[in-house]
Amino acid sequence: MQLGEVSQLACLRGARANPELSRGARLHWTCTRCSAIAAESGIIGYDPAQMRILPILVLLAATVLPTLAQAQTCTVANVHDGDTMRLRCPGQQKTIPVRLERIDAPELRQAGGIASRDFLRALCPIGGPVTLTVYGRDRYRRTLGDVDCGKGSAQEAMLQSGNAWVYMLKFTADRRLMAIQRAAQIKKTGLWARPGPLPPWEWRRRHAIGG
Repeated sequence: MQLGEVSQLACLRGARANPELSRGARLHWTCTRCSAIAAESGIIGYDPAQMRILPILVLLAATVLPTLAQAQTCTVANVHDGDTMRLRCPGQQKTIPVRLERIDAPELRQAGGIASRDFLRALCPIGGPVTLTVYGRDRYRRTLGDVDCGKGSAQEAMLQSGNAWVYMLKFTADRRLMAIQRAAQIKKTGLWARPGPLPPWEWRRRHAIGG
């Protein structure tokens, strides 16, 4: 039995799966909730026939699922760009890199990148408290999670202000976030004030860098 199968079961039960549970596993994610994390981790190829062991996995997953989404209070150490920051969290000797889940902000060298970073810095000032809900890690070893700096979802604020995109590359878009982004587009807020802004994933592809 591979731990990756536990991650898929977590998806089927409506939870967010931690890709660290499935490192080395070869699987094809059949649920939309985990497609984004799987794509970020480079996990591919799963035999659906393995789902015949589902009853066994139910018992195993029961001990795993409570750890999949953990909320903790941290403090902001640094904001690198519009979707990445470093936090000081209890029990951690070093600051941890955090990637805001489900959004993608312009790269710093990209048009709008500095404005996006500065907006997030104002929203989440250094030394300020932040509630971090952890869902896993990406291939760059960054923590994936939702961030609330005391004013609601940081991801929603970034989208509402026109400083980020809903991360749609190989992802199933979140309908609520898509609605927020659409409202910013209609109002021509932030990056949407310019005609045809280039999505960050396309900018990275053209410049051959990761995100």
